[in-house]
Amino acid sequence: MAEESAVEFAMPGSSWEMLKRIIKAYYAAQENKESTVESIANLSDIDRPVISSNNKFLRSIGVVEQNQYKLTPVGVKLAMGIARKNAAVIAGALKEIVDKTDELGRVVKTVQARDAMSEDELKVEMMLALGLTEKSPGLSRLRTLIDLLYESKILIEHEGKVSFHGFYVGEIKAVADDLADHEPKAPRPDECREVGGKTKSVPIALGPERRAYIELPDDWQPKDLKKLLKMIELALGEEAET
Repeated sequence: MAEESAVEFAMPGSSWEMLKRIIKAYYAAQENKESTVESIANLSDIDRPVISSNNKFLRSIGVVEQNQYKLTPVGVKLAMGIARKNAAVIAGALKEIVDKTDELGRVVKTVQARDAMSEDELKVEMMLALGLTEKSPGLSRLRTLIDLLYESKILIEHEGKVSFHGFYVGEIKAVADDLADHEPKAPRPDECREVGGKTKSVPIALGPERRAYIELPDDWQPKDLKKLLKMIELALGEEAET
């Protein structure tokens, strides 16, 4: 995970829905020269103790600046997505946050390695990643972290099982770097499909006897991978189906 995540992780003090309200309140006060917990509480009609109980968590995941009551750049992006109810912007900001938060990143990688698990198993993995015990005061707020990961679209729940769904920033960079460092191998002729008399469609293995085909432009570059992955997610993801 990224080296910027030097702040000790702190558990949230409220639900994910309340945290989104608090982030919106910070955004409303962003232009104030000297924001305080009290001024943010007055703007949002959220009790001051509720905001205070979540500030350590918001700082530990890089949403609120250290020693200030201001949003970080990724915090502003998240707040804008929340304010505009833009699921894609929210998910993008949360993916950046997960990438920079070691503890959340470890949870994601565990789910990715296991293919699927129940929510109870996910909570156990979270406890291990966060160093919690059955008596830890923050245990009741694991639900908040699970909801955050669901809204990031990195993890999804289906029929009682939690599974890894999509790339987050660190994963995308790793794949892009790998492609940039290695000469791409041409697919076998029998695996390609002809488009307009030219071989352009590249096979992507999804499993035994299952392939998807992607038609790439003649000037394709590995640096275009991030954009390609995002556009595939927008075109074929759950939101597009909805």
